[in-house]
Amino acid sequence: MKRAKLSLSVGAAACMLAGCAAEPLTAPFDVGDVLAGEGEGEGEGEGEDEGEGEGEGEGEGEGEGEGEGEGEGEPCDPVGTPFGGGGGVDGDPFFVCTAAQLNAVSTAPDGAFLVTRDLDLSESLITPIPVFSGIFDGGSHVIDGLSLNGAGSTALFINVDGATIRRLQLTNVNVTGGTLSAVVAVGRSGTNPVLVEDVHVSGTLTGTGGQLAGIMVTGLSGDIVRRVSFRGTITNNGGEFVGGIVRLLASGAVVSDAVFVGTISTTRSKAGGIIETMQGSVERAVARVTITGPANRFGGIAAVTLAGASLTDVLVVGSFDGTERIAGLVAEAAGATTITRGVSAATITASVVDGDAITAFGRNNVVATSVLYDAALGFTVAGVTGGTPSTVGNAVGLATPDLQDADVAALSPLGAPVWVLTTGSYPALAVEADLPTLD
Repeated sequence: MKRAKLSLSVGAAACMLAGCAAEPLTAPFDVGDVLAGEGEGEGEGEGEDEGEGEGEGEGEGEGEGEGEGEGEGEPCDPVGTPFGGGGGVDGDPFFVCTAAQLNAVSTAPDGAFLVTRDLDLSESLITPIPVFSGIFDGGSHVIDGLSLNGAGSTALFINVDGATIRRLQLTNVNVTGGTLSAVVAVGRSGTNPVLVEDVHVSGTLTGTGGQLAGIMVTGLSGDIVRRVSFRGTITNNGGEFVGGIVRLLASGAVVSDAVFVGTISTTRSKAGGIIETMQGSVERAVARVTITGPANRFGGIAAVTLAGASLTDVLVVGSFDGTERIAGLVAEAAGATTITRGVSAATITASVVDGDAITAFGRNNVVATSVLYDAALGFTVAGVTGGTPSTVGNAVGLATPDLQDADVAALSPLGAPVWVLTTGSYPALAVEADLPTLD
Protein backbone atom coordinates (compact mmCIF):
# COMPACT_ATOMS: atom_id res chain seq x y z
CA MET A 1 0.00 0.00 0.00
CA LYS A 2 1.28 3.43 -0.90
CA ARG A 3 0.78 6.27 1.53
CA ALA A 4 1.04 10.03 1.50
CA LYS A 5 1.99 12.86 3.92
CA LEU A 6 0.42 15.03 6.47
CA SER A 7 1.14 18.11 8.38
CA LEU A 8 -0.57 20.79 10.46
CA SER A 9 0.46 24.09 11.92
CA VAL A 10 1.93 24.00 15.40
CA GLY A 11 -0.57 26.70 16.28
CA ALA A 12 -3.48 24.45 15.33
CA ALA A 13 -2.02 21.59 17.31
CA ALA A 14 -1.47 23.75 20.36
CA CYS A 15 -4.97 25.15 20.02
CA MET A 16 -6.52 21.70 20.00
CA LEU A 17 -4.66 20.58 23.09
CA ALA A 18 -5.60 23.80 24.82
CA GLY A 19 -9.26 22.99 24.18
CA CYS A 20 -10.09 25.54 21.47
CA ALA A 21 -11.64 23.96 18.41
CA ALA A 22 -11.99 26.87 16.05
CA GLU A 23 -8.98 26.19 13.84
CA PRO A 24 -9.66 23.32 11.42
CA LEU A 25 -7.41 20.32 10.97
CA THR A 26 -7.29 20.66 7.21
CA ALA A 27 -3.98 22.52 7.23
CA PRO A 28 -0.86 20.37 7.21
CA PHE A 29 0.64 19.53 10.55
CA ASP A 30 3.54 17.58 11.96
CA VAL A 31 2.37 14.15 13.02
CA GLY A 32 5.55 13.70 14.97
CA ASP A 33 4.11 16.34 17.29
CA VAL A 34 0.95 14.29 17.59
CA LEU A 35 2.82 11.18 18.61
CA ALA A 36 4.82 13.30 21.01
CA GLY A 37 1.53 14.44 22.54
CA GLU A 38 1.68 18.00 21.21
CA GLY A 39 -0.81 18.06 18.35
CA GLU A 40 -3.00 16.33 15.86
CA GLY A 41 -2.61 15.68 12.17
CA GLU A 42 -3.64 14.17 8.92
CA GLY A 43 -2.30 12.55 5.76
CA GLU A 44 -3.46 10.86 2.62
CA GLY A 45 -3.71 7.41 1.19
CA GLU A 46 -5.83 4.42 0.79
CA GLY A 47 -6.89 1.50 2.90
CA GLU A 48 -7.80 -1.25 0.55
CA ASP A 49 -8.46 -4.74 1.79
CA GLU A 50 -5.28 -6.53 0.84
CA GLY A 51 -4.51 -10.20 0.74
CA GLU A 52 -7.11 -11.76 2.98
CA GLY A 53 -6.38 -15.36 3.71
CA GLU A 54 -2.63 -14.91 3.27
CA GLY A 55 -0.13 -17.62 3.84
CA GLU A 56 -1.96 -20.20 1.75
CA GLY A 57 -0.54 -22.58 -0.77
CA GLU A 58 2.43 -24.88 -1.11
CA GLY A 59 2.02 -27.42 1.63
CA GLU A 60 1.06 -24.87 4.24
CA GLY A 61 -2.24 -26.53 4.92
CA GLU A 62 -4.09 -23.28 5.60
CA GLY A 63 -7.70 -22.84 4.65
CA GLU A 64 -8.84 -19.92 2.60
CA GLY A 65 -10.18 -16.83 4.33
CA GLU A 66 -10.55 -16.63 8.04
CA GLY A 67 -9.40 -19.03 10.71
CA GLU A 68 -6.68 -20.61 8.66
CA GLY A 69 -3.65 -22.44 9.93
CA GLU A 70 -5.21 -24.23 12.87
CA GLY A 71 -5.05 -27.94 13.47
CA GLU A 72 -3.47 -30.59 11.27
CA GLY A 73 -0.99 -29.23 8.78
CA GLU A 74 -0.46 -25.93 10.59
CA PRO A 75 2.47 -24.22 8.88
CA CYS A 76 3.89 -22.55 11.98
CA ASP A 77 6.75 -24.16 13.88
CA PRO A 78 6.26 -23.23 17.56
CA VAL A 79 9.97 -23.64 18.30
CA GLY A 80 11.05 -21.69 15.24
CA THR A 81 13.00 -18.47 15.74
CA PRO A 82 12.47 -15.69 15.28
CA PHE A 83 9.25 -16.82 13.56
CA GLY A 84 7.55 -20.09 12.81
CA GLY A 85 8.21 -20.02 9.08
CA GLY A 86 7.26 -18.02 6.02
CA GLY A 87 9.03 -15.41 3.94
CA GLY A 88 7.76 -12.22 5.54
CA VAL A 89 6.05 -10.77 2.46
CA ASP A 90 2.45 -10.34 1.41
CA GLY A 91 1.35 -13.74 0.10
CA ASP A 92 4.12 -15.52 2.04
CA PRO A 93 4.00 -14.01 5.54
CA PHE A 94 6.02 -14.87 8.59
CA PHE A 95 4.04 -17.25 10.80
CA VAL A 96 3.38 -16.39 14.44
CA CYS A 97 2.14 -19.04 16.87
CA THR A 98 3.89 -18.21 20.18
CA ALA A 99 4.35 -15.20 22.45
CA ALA A 100 8.07 -15.18 21.66
CA GLN A 101 7.36 -14.96 17.94
CA LEU A 102 4.91 -12.11 18.58
CA ASN A 103 7.62 -10.24 20.48
CA ALA A 104 9.95 -10.76 17.52
CA VAL A 105 7.67 -8.79 15.15
CA SER A 106 9.63 -5.66 16.07
CA THR A 107 12.73 -7.17 14.42
CA ALA A 108 11.05 -7.04 11.01
CA PRO A 109 8.98 -3.85 11.16
CA ASP A 110 8.14 -3.80 7.45
CA GLY A 111 7.31 -7.50 7.19
CA ALA A 112 4.05 -9.37 6.67
CA PHE A 113 2.81 -11.59 9.51
CA LEU A 114 0.06 -14.14 10.01
CA VAL A 115 -1.07 -15.50 13.37
CA THR A 116 -1.89 -19.17 12.80
CA ARG A 117 -3.48 -20.21 16.09
CA ASP A 118 -5.12 -18.84 19.23
CA LEU A 119 -2.58 -17.42 21.69
CA ASP A 120 -2.70 -17.28 25.48
CA LEU A 121 -0.56 -14.36 26.63
CA SER A 122 -1.69 -14.35 30.25
CA GLU A 123 1.70 -15.61 31.47
CA SER A 124 3.79 -13.77 28.87
CA LEU A 125 5.58 -10.43 28.94
CA ILE A 126 4.74 -8.65 25.70
CA THR A 127 6.71 -5.59 24.65
CA PRO A 128 5.03 -2.90 22.53
CA ILE A 129 6.20 -2.85 18.91
CA PRO A 130 7.74 0.64 18.55
CA VAL A 131 7.61 0.97 14.74
CA PHE A 132 5.59 -1.07 12.26
CA SER A 133 4.87 -0.43 8.59
CA GLY A 134 4.03 -3.94 7.41
CA ILE A 135 0.97 -6.20 7.44
CA PHE A 136 -0.15 -7.88 10.65
CA ASP A 137 -2.96 -10.39 10.08
CA GLY A 138 -4.38 -11.98 13.19
CA GLY A 139 -6.06 -14.70 11.13
CA SER A 140 -9.24 -14.08 13.18
CA HIS A 141 -7.66 -16.07 16.00
CA VAL A 142 -8.21 -15.12 19.63
CA ILE A 143 -5.24 -13.57 21.40
CA ASP A 144 -6.11 -13.66 25.08
CA GLY A 145 -4.63 -11.95 28.11
CA LEU A 146 -2.52 -9.21 26.52
CA SER A 147 -1.10 -7.02 29.30
CA LEU A 148 0.87 -3.83 28.68
CA ASN A 149 2.04 -1.37 31.31
CA GLY A 150 3.92 1.79 30.40
CA ALA A 151 4.52 5.28 31.71
CA GLY A 152 4.40 6.90 28.24
CA SER A 153 2.69 6.08 24.95
CA THR A 154 1.52 2.50 25.20
CA ALA A 155 -0.17 0.11 22.74
CA LEU A 156 0.58 -3.17 21.02
CA PHE A 157 1.85 -1.07 18.07
CA ILE A 158 3.16 2.47 18.60
CA ASN A 159 4.12 4.14 15.30
CA VAL A 160 2.18 2.42 12.49
CA ASP A 161 3.11 4.53 9.48
CA GLY A 162 1.82 2.69 6.41
CA ALA A 163 0.72 -0.39 8.38
CA THR A 164 -2.18 -2.75 7.80
CA ILE A 165 -3.56 -4.39 10.94
CA ARG A 166 -6.44 -6.78 10.36
CA ARG A 167 -8.43 -9.75 11.63
CA LEU A 168 -7.25 -9.30 15.20
CA GLN A 169 -9.24 -10.44 18.24
CA LEU A 170 -7.83 -9.39 21.61
CA THR A 171 -9.70 -10.63 24.66
CA ASN A 172 -9.22 -9.88 28.37
CA VAL A 173 -6.70 -7.15 27.66
CA ASN A 174 -5.28 -5.00 30.44
CA VAL A 175 -3.44 -1.96 29.12
CA THR A 176 -2.12 0.91 31.25
CA GLY A 177 -0.24 3.84 29.76
CA GLY A 178 0.50 7.52 29.87
CA THR A 179 -0.39 10.18 27.30
CA LEU A 180 -1.25 8.77 23.87
CA SER A 181 -2.23 5.21 24.74
CA ALA A 182 -4.55 2.64 23.18
CA VAL A 183 -4.92 -1.11 23.01
CA VAL A 184 -4.02 -1.62 19.34
CA ALA A 185 -2.06 1.37 17.99
CA VAL A 186 -1.06 4.94 18.77
CA GLY A 187 -0.85 6.33 15.22
CA ARG A 188 1.63 7.36 12.57
CA SER A 189 4.37 9.97 12.41
CA GLY A 190 4.93 9.59 8.66
CA THR A 191 3.01 10.19 5.47
CA ASN A 192 1.62 6.72 4.77
CA PRO A 193 -1.99 6.02 5.76
CA VAL A 194 -2.99 3.18 8.01
CA LEU A 195 -5.63 0.49 7.52
CA VAL A 196 -7.16 -1.10 10.62
CA GLU A 197 -9.95 -3.55 9.90
CA ASP A 198 -11.74 -6.43 11.56
CA VAL A 199 -10.09 -5.66 14.89
CA HIS A 200 -12.00 -6.43 18.07
CA VAL A 201 -11.02 -5.84 21.69
CA SER A 202 -12.43 -6.70 25.10
CA GLY A 203 -10.95 -5.69 28.44
CA THR A 204 -9.67 -2.58 30.18
CA LEU A 205 -7.63 0.47 29.21
CA THR A 206 -6.31 2.86 31.86
CA GLY A 207 -4.48 6.10 31.15
CA THR A 208 -2.67 8.60 33.31
CA GLY A 209 -2.10 11.40 30.81
CA GLY A 210 -5.12 11.66 28.52
CA GLN A 211 -5.35 11.13 24.75
CA LEU A 212 -6.71 7.60 25.07
CA ALA A 213 -8.60 5.37 22.65
CA GLY A 214 -9.87 1.83 22.65
CA ILE A 215 -8.44 0.99 19.23
CA MET A 216 -6.15 3.76 17.87
CA VAL A 217 -5.29 7.21 19.21
CA THR A 218 -4.93 9.23 15.99
CA GLY A 219 -6.68 8.69 12.68
CA LEU A 220 -5.16 11.00 10.10
CA SER A 221 -6.26 11.86 6.57
CA GLY A 222 -6.39 8.70 4.47
CA ASP A 223 -6.48 6.41 7.49
CA ILE A 224 -9.30 3.87 7.48
CA VAL A 225 -10.62 2.16 10.61
CA ARG A 226 -13.46 -0.22 9.79
CA ARG A 227 -15.28 -3.18 11.30
CA VAL A 228 -13.87 -2.59 14.77
CA SER A 229 -15.20 -2.92 18.30
CA PHE A 230 -14.25 -2.32 21.90
CA ARG A 231 -16.12 -3.94 24.78
CA GLY A 232 -15.02 -3.05 28.27
CA THR A 233 -13.86 -0.14 30.39
CA ILE A 234 -11.72 2.92 29.70
CA THR A 235 -10.50 4.90 32.71
CA ASN A 236 -8.74 8.22 32.30
CA ASN A 237 -6.92 9.54 35.35
CA GLY A 238 -4.93 12.29 33.64
CA GLY A 239 -5.24 14.77 30.78
CA GLU A 240 -8.12 15.44 28.40
CA PHE A 241 -9.34 13.59 25.30
CA VAL A 242 -10.80 10.07 25.37
CA GLY A 243 -12.38 8.22 22.43
CA GLY A 244 -14.00 4.82 22.70
CA ILE A 245 -12.59 3.77 19.31
CA VAL A 246 -10.35 6.62 18.05
CA ARG A 247 -9.27 9.76 19.90
CA LEU A 248 -8.68 12.12 16.95
CA LEU A 249 -10.27 11.64 13.54
CA ALA A 250 -8.84 14.23 11.15
CA SER A 251 -10.36 15.45 7.90
CA GLY A 252 -10.13 12.72 5.28
CA ALA A 253 -10.08 9.88 7.81
CA VAL A 254 -12.95 7.40 8.13
CA VAL A 255 -14.28 5.20 10.90
CA SER A 256 -17.00 2.81 9.78
CA ASP A 257 -18.88 -0.18 11.17
CA ALA A 258 -17.70 0.55 14.70
CA VAL A 259 -19.15 -0.61 18.02
CA PHE A 260 -18.34 0.48 21.56
CA VAL A 261 -20.00 -1.31 24.47
CA GLY A 262 -18.93 -0.33 27.97
CA THR A 263 -18.01 2.56 30.24
CA ILE A 264 -15.72 5.55 30.08
CA SER A 265 -14.71 7.21 33.33
CA THR A 266 -12.65 10.39 33.19
CA THR A 267 -11.40 13.06 35.54
CA ARG A 268 -10.85 15.48 32.67
CA SER A 269 -12.89 16.92 29.81
CA LYS A 270 -13.81 15.68 26.32
CA ALA A 271 -14.88 12.08 26.00
CA GLY A 272 -16.78 10.46 23.14
CA GLY A 273 -18.21 6.97 22.85
CA ILE A 274 -16.69 6.52 19.37
CA ILE A 275 -14.45 9.56 18.72
CA GLU A 276 -13.22 12.38 20.92
CA THR A 277 -12.54 15.15 18.35
CA MET A 278 -13.48 14.59 14.71
CA GLN A 279 -13.37 16.39 11.40
CA GLY A 280 -13.56 13.21 9.35
CA SER A 281 -16.43 10.79 8.78
CA VAL A 282 -18.15 8.24 11.00
CA GLU A 283 -20.39 5.77 9.22
CA ARG A 284 -22.50 3.08 10.86
CA ALA A 285 -21.45 3.35 14.49
CA VAL A 286 -23.04 2.10 17.70
CA ALA A 287 -22.22 3.27 21.22
CA ARG A 288 -23.86 1.54 24.14
CA VAL A 289 -21.96 3.58 26.64
CA THR A 290 -21.93 5.23 30.03
CA ILE A 291 -19.63 8.26 30.39
CA THR A 292 -19.12 9.82 33.81
CA GLY A 293 -16.80 12.25 35.54
CA PRO A 294 -16.46 15.73 37.03
CA ALA A 295 -15.78 17.22 33.61
CA ASN A 296 -17.39 18.63 30.46
CA ARG A 297 -18.07 17.72 26.84
CA PHE A 298 -19.30 14.14 26.92
CA GLY A 299 -20.96 12.83 23.75
CA GLY A 300 -22.27 9.43 22.73
CA ILE A 301 -20.55 9.54 19.34
CA ALA A 302 -18.16 12.49 19.66
CA ALA A 303 -17.11 15.06 22.22
CA VAL A 304 -16.24 17.71 19.63
CA THR A 305 -16.90 18.01 15.90
CA LEU A 306 -15.06 20.47 13.65
CA ALA A 307 -16.16 21.97 10.34
CA GLY A 308 -16.76 19.21 7.81
CA ALA A 309 -17.47 16.43 10.28
CA SER A 310 -20.02 13.91 9.05
CA LEU A 311 -21.97 11.31 11.02
CA THR A 312 -24.12 8.85 9.08
CA ASP A 313 -26.21 6.01 10.55
CA VAL A 314 -25.30 6.32 14.22
CA LEU A 315 -26.96 4.89 17.32
CA VAL A 316 -26.39 5.77 20.96
CA VAL A 317 -27.97 4.04 23.92
CA GLY A 318 -26.47 5.21 27.15
CA SER A 319 -26.07 7.53 30.09
CA PHE A 320 -23.94 10.67 30.37
CA ASP A 321 -23.21 12.49 33.61
CA GLY A 322 -20.87 15.50 33.72
CA THR A 323 -20.72 19.22 34.34
CA GLU A 324 -21.65 20.92 31.04
CA ARG A 325 -22.00 20.31 27.31
CA ILE A 326 -23.34 16.80 27.81
CA ALA A 327 -25.18 15.25 24.85
CA GLY A 328 -26.45 12.03 23.33
CA LEU A 329 -24.65 12.32 19.98
CA VAL A 330 -22.23 15.29 19.83
CA ALA A 331 -21.34 17.30 22.92
CA GLU A 332 -20.03 20.35 21.05
CA ALA A 333 -20.37 21.13 17.35
CA ALA A 334 -17.54 23.63 16.91
CA GLY A 335 -18.07 23.79 13.14
CA ALA A 336 -20.53 22.76 10.43
CA THR A 337 -21.55 19.17 11.17
CA THR A 338 -23.96 16.86 9.38
CA ILE A 339 -25.83 14.07 11.13
CA THR A 340 -27.83 11.83 8.82
CA ARG A 341 -29.99 9.04 10.22
CA GLY A 342 -29.21 8.96 13.90
CA VAL A 343 -30.90 7.71 17.06
CA SER A 344 -30.19 8.88 20.60
CA ALA A 345 -31.66 7.05 23.58
CA ALA A 346 -29.65 8.77 26.27
CA THR A 347 -30.06 9.81 29.88
CA ILE A 348 -28.45 13.24 30.24
CA THR A 349 -27.17 14.91 33.41
CA ALA A 350 -25.32 18.23 33.19
CA SER A 351 -24.71 19.60 36.67
CA VAL A 352 -23.89 23.14 35.46
CA VAL A 353 -25.39 23.94 32.05
CA ASP A 354 -25.95 22.73 28.46
CA GLY A 355 -27.46 19.28 28.16
CA ASP A 356 -29.16 17.94 25.04
CA ALA A 357 -30.25 14.61 23.58
CA ILE A 358 -28.44 15.44 20.30
CA THR A 359 -25.95 18.35 20.62
CA ALA A 360 -25.40 20.45 23.74
CA PHE A 361 -23.35 23.34 22.36
CA GLY A 362 -23.12 24.76 18.84
CA ARG A 363 -26.54 23.42 17.90
CA ASN A 364 -26.86 25.87 15.02
CA ASN A 365 -23.83 24.25 13.39
CA VAL A 366 -25.66 20.94 13.07
CA VAL A 367 -27.65 19.91 10.02
CA ALA A 368 -29.77 16.98 11.18
CA THR A 369 -31.65 14.73 8.78
CA SER A 370 -33.77 11.83 10.05
CA VAL A 371 -32.38 12.19 13.57
CA LEU A 372 -34.57 10.82 16.35
CA TYR A 373 -34.32 10.78 20.12
CA ASP A 374 -36.17 9.34 23.09
CA ALA A 375 -37.83 12.34 24.69
CA ALA A 376 -38.96 10.43 27.75
CA LEU A 377 -35.60 9.51 29.26
CA GLY A 378 -34.05 11.26 32.25
CA PHE A 379 -32.91 14.81 31.53
CA THR A 380 -31.38 16.96 34.27
CA VAL A 381 -29.58 20.28 33.81
CA ALA A 382 -28.33 22.40 36.73
CA GLY A 383 -30.38 20.31 39.12
CA VAL A 384 -33.63 20.83 37.22
CA THR A 385 -35.27 17.70 35.85
CA GLY A 386 -37.36 17.94 32.71
CA GLY A 387 -37.34 20.63 30.06
CA THR A 388 -36.79 20.13 26.34
CA PRO A 389 -34.45 17.18 25.69
CA SER A 390 -33.23 18.66 22.37
CA THR A 391 -33.37 21.98 20.54
CA VAL A 392 -31.41 20.83 17.48
CA GLY A 393 -33.33 21.82 14.37
CA ASN A 394 -35.17 18.98 12.59
CA ALA A 395 -34.40 16.47 15.35
CA VAL A 396 -37.57 14.58 16.28
CA GLY A 397 -38.37 13.51 19.83
CA LEU A 398 -40.54 10.46 20.38
CA ALA A 399 -41.96 8.74 23.42
CA THR A 400 -40.20 5.49 24.24
CA PRO A 401 -42.99 3.22 22.90
CA ASP A 402 -43.01 5.12 19.59
CA LEU A 403 -39.24 5.01 19.17
CA GLN A 404 -39.53 1.26 19.75
CA ASP A 405 -42.39 0.73 17.28
CA ALA A 406 -41.25 -0.45 13.85
CA ASP A 407 -44.47 0.83 12.28
CA VAL A 408 -44.12 4.47 13.38
CA ALA A 409 -43.71 6.67 10.29
CA ALA A 410 -40.83 8.68 11.75
CA LEU A 411 -38.69 5.54 11.71
CA SER A 412 -39.19 4.85 8.00
CA PRO A 413 -35.89 6.50 6.91
CA LEU A 414 -34.04 3.92 9.03
CA GLY A 415 -34.23 1.23 6.40
CA ALA A 416 -32.71 -2.15 5.75
CA PRO A 417 -30.09 -3.43 5.26
CA VAL A 418 -28.30 -0.83 7.44
CA TRP A 419 -30.95 -0.58 10.13
CA VAL A 420 -33.00 -3.27 11.87
CA LEU A 421 -36.40 -2.29 13.24
CA THR A 422 -38.06 -4.56 15.80
CA THR A 423 -41.10 -3.54 17.76
CA GLY A 424 -40.29 -3.51 21.45
CA SER A 425 -36.66 -2.46 20.96
CA TYR A 426 -34.83 0.68 19.90
CA PRO A 427 -33.72 0.77 16.24
CA ALA A 428 -30.48 -1.15 15.79
CA LEU A 429 -27.68 -1.15 13.26
CA ALA A 430 -27.16 -4.47 11.48
CA VAL A 431 -23.39 -4.22 11.88
CA GLU A 432 -23.67 -4.70 15.64
CA ALA A 433 -24.96 -8.26 15.24
CA ASP A 434 -22.44 -8.91 12.49
CA LEU A 435 -19.32 -8.24 14.58
CA PRO A 436 -17.81 -10.69 17.12
CA THR A 437 -18.99 -10.21 20.69
CA LEU A 438 -15.82 -11.80 22.18
CA ASP A 439 -17.87 -13.53 24.87
